[in-house]
Amino acid sequence: MKGLTIKETIEIIKEKCEELEITPYKINKDTGLSSKGVQKILDGITKKPRVETLDTILSYLESLVLSSELKEDH
Repeated sequence: MKGLTIKETIEIIKEKCEELEITPYKINKDTGLSSKGVQKILDGITKKPRVETLDTILSYLESLVLSSELKEDH
């Protein structure tokens, strides 16, 4: 999240979740974050989520992107 504002980070998360068709429930199952909390971030209800929470979601989405790119290469 270095160099990005919280708002920019949330927008990236929202875009990637839509692109990859990732739900708050899936994020919950794979990261342990509250699905309700993730949903509130995506819906804009939580205006200032914890940086650690955003980092966890970004890392998770990044791992999915890398994983799918590796599968495409084979």
